[in-house]
Amino acid sequence: MKKGKAKRKDKGDKEPAAFEPGLCLVEAVTARDAGEALMTVARRLGDAGVLTREGARILEAQGRKIKQSQKPSEWSLLIDPDERVKFEWTEDKNGHAVQPWLCADLVVDQSLNGRPPFSALDIAIQFDDLNDEPVARWHVDLANEKDDGFQPGPLFHLQFGGHQQGFRERDHPLKAPRWCHPPMEAALLCEVIAANFFEEKWLGLREDPTWCDAIAQFQRLCYPVYLNKLAQSLLKPRATLLNEVWAGDWD
Repeated sequence: MKKGKAKRKDKGDKEPAAFEPGLCLVEAVTARDAGEALMTVARRLGDAGVLTREGARILEAQGRKIKQSQKPSEWSLLIDPDERVKFEWTEDKNGHAVQPWLCADLVVDQSLNGRPPFSALDIAIQFDDLNDEPVARWHVDLANEKDDGFQPGPLFHLQFGGHQQGFRERDHPLKAPRWCHPPMEAALLCEVIAANFFEEKWLGLREDPTWCDAIAQFQRLCYPVYLNKLAQSLLKPRATLLNEVWAGDWD
């Protein structure tokens, strides 16, 4: 029985190139630019009928506060549940009316080394029904740190449930899983809600250069360090991405 001959490599054949992920450029976003961008997002969403008039006013006022921050690379954003940013009414899959609303408590500190620029982050979206009772809630969060270390889970994560404002007896019994997720702030979360529940209006917004420029400010704030962490993790032997972004192991 004849043995098959090994295929000869042509001179033009090349070995597959080693995977070398490109890294994002990390640039500081000034409080002035962030505040102006958030004001733009608020006005555009209000004009498009995505946010209620009051919701747009509250969000724009937050942008104005950020713009006046005394430190150019640090600011805070506090949207209390009692002063929530409300979206217009939409429908669930069964045609029942629901209203999304946003609350947030975050602190931006761009002096942090090796991690996204948030020393505090808890931003939530909740949906209420016509009786002002909660239907569902999600939040993007920074893992809590205690004396004995971080809570289990990714340093930045997406989580279903949490504290149901005014209905604590309805808090979801499961606190996990905490899904690996990049940090977000108010403008980026507003875009997620606009795209998912007000798609036709969002399709118009995304063609607006002013809208895109405003959203880009917060993408540059939230994503580069996180994406670089993922890219560098792909080159580490005997390590998974989840391990690298786990709160207790992030270095």
